[in-house]
Amino acid sequence: MAFSEFIRIEDLGTEEKVIVFFHDWAGDTELHLPITSAVEELTDAPLQRIETELRGSIDPDALERAFEPTADGTPREGGKLVLLIESCEVTVHTDGWVEVAHVSA
Repeated sequence: MAFSEFIRIEDLGTEEKVIVFFHDWAGDTELHLPITSAVEELTDAPLQRIETELRGSIDPDALERAFEPTADGTPREGGKLVLLIESCEVTVHTDGWVEVAHVSA
């Protein structure tokens, strides 16, 4: 995902920045791709290292299955998943919104 496709980038001061984007659970883009792009954008960490760390936290296929609509198409409601990747907190919501917050130590 290119930088220009992110919905919003917020500078919350000198120490924290947030990228927010929407993931279409029924779409063709796998969720781990924009997550790794957002972490790369915020941290300048090598993409391969980010992908390795993400895969060490959760299986990318499981990440998709956790929140995609049920077999009858009913959207899942009320859940979220929080992952720490590099110096970023990644929050995935069942409604498709994803926040990637860079927090400096």
